[in-house]
Amino acid sequence: MISRSGAALPIFAVLASLCGQANSGSRDSRYPAKDVARFVVDHLDVRSFPTSLGASRGDQRVLFRDYGIVPHRITEGEADLKKRDDSWFFVITILRRTDSGIFVCFEDRGEYPAHYYTESVLMLTRPDNKSVLTGATSDADFKECPVSER
Repeated sequence: MISRSGAALPIFAVLASLCGQANSGSRDSRYPAKDVARFVVDHLDVRSFPTSLGASRGDQRVLFRDYGIVPHRITEGEADLKKRDDSWFFVITILRRTDSGIFVCFEDRGEYPAHYYTESVLMLTRPDNKSVLTGATSDADFKECPVSER
């Protein structure tokens, strides 16, 4: 019972805080613990890192769906995306999720009009829960993502 002086209120606040952490993994995390690949597909700003799309900051299109690129297959740890005309294919593999961001292996393949393939490790971050994810090339080494360019 909460006393009139409010002495029990801090204990209640601590308990409520702990319950929130148990449900979300970390109360301050800007990244989900489940459905991470879906989250990346839905929130990644494709203008924030180099891709074969040639997207730039001035472009009003931001997300994959804005470019007509849709998920072909999504699992917990991987998303295969393609453009409806089969000219571009992307594979995003979740390598590691932390409270600081998400490491992904990003495969970028263009088929038409030019053949293009690259694979790189990206670190995805966002400043708050309402922002899109931005990507930056990472030097982190993951055996699941041998960096290559062709």
